[in-house]
Amino acid sequence: MRHNLALVFLTLTAAVPAQNEFEFYPGVISFFSRANLGTVGGELLQGMHRPFHRGVGDNGSACTISTFRATIQDQDAATQESIYFVVRTGSDQFGPKAGASGLIAKIGPVQLPAGTGTMAWRVSTTVVIPVVLPNCLNNFAFGVEFPPTTTWAPPYPDGLSTHASRGDATLSVQKAHARAEEHTWQIVKGATRASHSPWSSTWRLAIALDTAVLQMGNGGNVYGRGGMFPDTGNPLTARVRYGAAMATGSSLLYMGIGRMPGIPLVPGTRLYLTNPIFFLTSAAIPAAGEVEHLLTTSLPASVAGAGKLHFQAAGILSGTGTLTNVFTIKP
Repeated sequence: MRHNLALVFLTLTAAVPAQNEFEFYPGVISFFSRANLGTVGGELLQGMHRPFHRGVGDNGSACTISTFRATIQDQDAATQESIYFVVRTGSDQFGPKAGASGLIAKIGPVQLPAGTGTMAWRVSTTVVIPVVLPNCLNNFAFGVEFPPTTTWAPPYPDGLSTHASRGDATLSVQKAHARAEEHTWQIVKGATRASHSPWSSTWRLAIALDTAVLQMGNGGNVYGRGGMFPDTGNPLTARVRYGAAMATGSSLLYMGIGRMPGIPLVPGTRLYLTNPIFFLTSAAIPAAGEVEHLLTTSLPASVAGAGKLHFQAAGILSGTGTLTNVFTIKP
């Protein structure tokens, strides 16, 4: 159904912002990993590539990140170690830009808790002044920097890692098709360029944003690489996190054939979809402030290789409104 989204927002004011998490996680942990960082350390990063993401953290005037999260495992928790959260600029072709010139922000050191034996924690850090992404349309990547370790080989006596979900053909839990692109990266300490992580994995790395967050996925808690590159025969869903302040409101999901730099609607929002814009579905926002739209129970084979589709959601409650980021899929 064709729908003039701009007209919907003409009489609305800005909704109350809330912190909402953005993470590529298919709901299954495959293993703990440092990728190829070995004993020297370095960075593991989730790429937010420009062709698939626009307006992440957009508050209407800038795109910002306020909170960083990661699942970190320490093989010997009795020897306390620290990590840094990092944000980098980069490109779709070459990934995050290594070195000081590619660094947008470095937060830390964040010391891990003390413990005994092997332990894992969900680590979260909120910055007083949000990290501003230089351009809402550019590529960026976020992740963690790990310190060196003396040994990184079985039985892994010490060292830090994160949890990973495997996505290659051997043991995929991502529900992505075989043509899926790699969007996770590593920068081994001392390297001048980023490289892709092994096994097409996604890391347990997340950012929390002061805006509504849209992610496409395969239903339930499956929001990994398959959200961007959904395989046919699986469900196609849209998860929207608005925050509890939007509870009892309405969530409206739209699809566009194209994208644009973004035009302001109400304060704190920008529309990124270009006409024609199609209204797909609506749902009530529950008390937790998170809603899942089911678009199809089985993505038809006819859409494979058909090109990109762009999605953006709107939340409306008692005369207030908010818009999400745009999430692009490539079946």
